[in-house]
Amino acid sequence: MAGEFAGDNTPELLSLVHDITGMCVGGGGSSSLTADAMFRKDCTDLVRRISLLSHLFEEIKELNKVNGSPSSSSSTALEDSWSSDLVLALQSAKRLLSVAKNFSSNSTNSS
Repeated sequence: MAGEFAGDNTPELLSLVHDITGMCVGGGGSSSLTADAMFRKDCTDLVRRISLLSHLFEEIKELNKVNGSPSSSSSTALEDSWSSDLVLALQSAKRLLSVAKNFSSNSTNSS
């Protein structure tokens, strides 16, 4: 864990955001099903919103380099809580988008 502060999940958060934004959900063939098109639009919107987080996490990463480790244990506990929750949420979003990508490609191929 050299180079990382205790409880600093910023590198993992950035990695998850980059993984999610690289998934490119919704490409490929067109579908005549309105529900499928709406589903793909929702997934694309989710990826777009998650990609906006990368700027925030880059800033946090830079601040952690400049400021060093957090000074109080209460701030570390608070940071652990929100960043761990966010890691879990992003992992869930990644799994959802992976399933959505397979669902979209399966539904367009089974005509």
